[in-house]
Amino acid sequence: VTENGCRVTYNELAEHLCDPLLRRMLNATVEEVEPMPFSRPSFRVRFLVVGNCLGCAPNTPLFSDVSNTGRALNAENDGRQVENKCGCPEGTNALERAPLTGEYTVAYNEWLENKHEAG
Repeated sequence: VTENGCRVTYNELAEHLCDPLLRRMLNATVEEVEPMPFSRPSFRVRFLVVGNCLGCAPNTPLFSDVSNTGRALNAENDGRQVENKCGCPEGTNALERAPLTGEYTVAYNEWLENKHEAG
């Protein structure tokens, strides 16, 4: 469930932001879980992710605010055709970028909380 949430959260954010490179996370696998020293149970989770993007250079960052190649995607054409660079509806106030790490963290934590509340 956690791995699926990682992927779904990223892809929904990238679509909402109208990422012109159509970055997509295809798979996420938990690599490491580390307890964090906070008052409530809290953990840092490291994922190994597989993704792709359309028309991007090798080692394109997964997030807009990270240039680290440890968080990069390989360029590949997965068959998606793009007529418009941005697939968002006309009149949408799209930012045309990939998610920022902070945006992703907030959205993923919300996803986890919703799953926890749902049972």
